[in-house]
Amino acid sequence: MQVTLRFPVTPAGPYLDRPPAEPDGAGDALQAYNSPLAGDEAFSELECHAPAPHLEPGAESSAELEIEIRNA
Repeated sequence: MQVTLRFPVTPAGPYLDRPPAEPDGAGDALQAYNSPLAGDEAFSELECHAPAPHLEPGAESSAELEIEIRNA
């Protein structure tokens, strides 16, 4: 299976999800996880994050995301 995930990234932007080893860093734009479980309990996770801009109360922010999944 091939998974392609396209989303905007701001390399120096602020991201709320930070790795424990870099608590003062900019944060992660993308995380991938593969469970060590087997059989029906096995799973993988691909999670993308948008930059966390400072917004005024009531303001909104959005980003476009494209996911393509192909059986190889």
